[in-house]
Amino acid sequence: MRIKPIKRVPGEYYATEDGRIFNGDTGREIKQQSDKGGYLRVSLPVGGGQKKHFRVNRLVFEAFNGPIDDSLQVDHKNRDKTDNRVNNLRAVTPRVNAHNKYTGTSGLRGVSYNKARDKWVANIHILGKTHYLGIFPTAAAAEFAYKTALSNWEEGGKLPEEKTHTAPEGMKHCSGCNRDLPYSEFYFIKKYNQYTALCRDCHKAEMKRRRAADKEKDQ
Repeated sequence: MRIKPIKRVPGEYYATEDGRIFNGDTGREIKQQSDKGGYLRVSLPVGGGQKKHFRVNRLVFEAFNGPIDDSLQVDHKNRDKTDNRVNNLRAVTPRVNAHNKYTGTSGLRGVSYNKARDKWVANIHILGKTHYLGIFPTAAAAEFAYKTALSNWEEGGKLPEEKTHTAPEGMKHCSGCNRDLPYSEFYFIKKYNQYTALCRDCHKAEMKRRRAADKEKDQ
């Protein structure tokens, strides 16, 4: 098991290649807790009797690879935020990290199967918004559209052109996740002074986001 010192903080603290943090003076493993984003973090001293929360993924990555610029983020290759093994981590730009968070139901990133139409849908998630790329006869064609949009975004910062989508009869299109679902699966929610229809899953996520935002305002 490889162990490397953590240089971001004073004192004897170490990271292991499997994603654990230890106090070198006591030999004890430091307890990790999840933050609001689902990432694991630890509390370490920063001097003057003060402590600060640090995300474990950055501590582990920098311990084994050296310091990185604060403009970069440490991404989990397998998209599991709790898997902080050093070989699962990579330093990326926020653009690359954003697209790594969305995977369709097909198992291909950005591609999902539309059962109502027996076709494949391509979406890309950029900066908190899902962009609809179109509906295609094969998964390969949908994947190509996704990869093209991703390349345009990463290399030139170009966002996909907005496309309109018409749901089949008896179905409604969710603007949150770009799925076609029965009308019974939708809730109406007031957003930006207008009522928007969201499916159950997206409605639940939006309510969770609003509660978190309200909680932060009260603090």
